[in-house]
Amino acid sequence: MPELPDVEIFKRYLDSYGLDKTIKEVEIRSEKVLRDLQPEEFKSALAGNKFGSSQRHGKHLFVYTSGEEWLGFHFGMTGFFEYLSPGEGPEGHPRVLFHYDDESCMVYDCQRKLGEINLVEDKDNFIARKNLGPDALKEVDRDKFEVIISNSRAMAKSTLMNQEKIAGIGNIYSDEILFQAGINPRAKASNLSQARIEDLYHKMNYVLSEAIACEVETERMPPNFLLPHRTPGTSCPQCGVNIERVKVSGRSAYFCPSCQSISNSG
Repeated sequence: MPELPDVEIFKRYLDSYGLDKTIKEVEIRSEKVLRDLQPEEFKSALAGNKFGSSQRHGKHLFVYTSGEEWLGFHFGMTGFFEYLSPGEGPEGHPRVLFHYDDESCMVYDCQRKLGEINLVEDKDNFIARKNLGPDALKEVDRDKFEVIISNSRAMAKSTLMNQEKIAGIGNIYSDEILFQAGINPRAKASNLSQARIEDLYHKMNYVLSEAIACEVETERMPPNFLLPHRTPGTSCPQCGVNIERVKVSGRSAYFCPSCQSISNSG
């Protein structure tokens, strides 16, 4: 599933190719991604308007239109944007196509149709209704992070992934953050020492920022990252021990049993 770094890349892509162009027509190929929104209402709200600016919150992207409404994008498991130059046709799994008056097009592609697009009058109210916590990169300072972690009754991985506590971190990047911090994914969050929490906070910012800088391309990530080795039986990039997989709150967690020993995660 696209996580905070992925959505930040989508934001920058849209900012580069999709802003300040007049939307001539909206083509809907799957009404499912509109959820409860009526297709004709959606089309009329956008036709003749422009995407003016964008803001990301966790895994959500909000685009402000010249019609003075926000368009909210969530990318589900498989969503992304694709820009088409004039004359190019969509491939893959296009669900909604925003046709511009210069004959170019921005495509919302979502193979499994688990993403969604919403018209949003008030972005902050939408975030509150979704019970989203503060954005992991923009709104969580060191003190707020310590409160979140130390007051959690869950395991470390589950706490990082809880969107009501911190918005933006999912299954993949929680593994990387914990690996960089040397914390076992099953360690109880509230048992972490103050020093461990502070280091975890810095590792969270480091991992998310580095992933964005690498444009979420695994092969460009630092050699000491877990992500290129996130498969059972591959060698830990730091110590050479085989990577293992366990279930944490129903999700697969990849970790190094040596670097992230449960006994050394307090």
